Amino acid sequence: VLLALGEDLQAVVAARRARAEAAPGFATHADLAVALAEAGAFDDADAAYLRALEAYRDVSPFPVAWVAFQRGVMWAEHADQPEKALPLYEEAVRRLPGYVRAHVHLAEMLAQRGEQARALGLLVAVVGGGDPEPAGLLAELL
Repeated sequence: VLLALGEDLQAVVAARRARAEAAPGFATHADLAVALAEAGAFDDADAAYLRALEAYRDVSPFPVAWVAFQRGVMWAEHADQPEKALPLYEEAVRRLPGYVRAHVHLAEMLAQRGEQARALGLLVAVVGGGDPEPAGLLAELL
């Protein structure tokens, strides 16, 4: 709740850091990364996301794609370093081709860079999935 409210973030970070140290694993490191990102400690958050990936021992692409996407959002939208986000969004789409939100974020970045055709291709690939966001962005770009 404190994290969602943006209150006492250092206490949230400390608690999640203690959990990650006591029981290192994908979930605890990812939880720590989210808290660190919210606290504005972007490099530390990125390192925690990477530790989460190192601890991941399953075959599902969902958590791996989620981490790539979260890192992309963190760098592009919170740390104002979109150049770090682009390859992360690309990785999320590559790992999970049906990841609509990753397609949309990547398409937005590509459109801003003038790569209109590539952006349109990403949106067309996911526009029929029932989520209105790709169609909305597609309409804006056309």
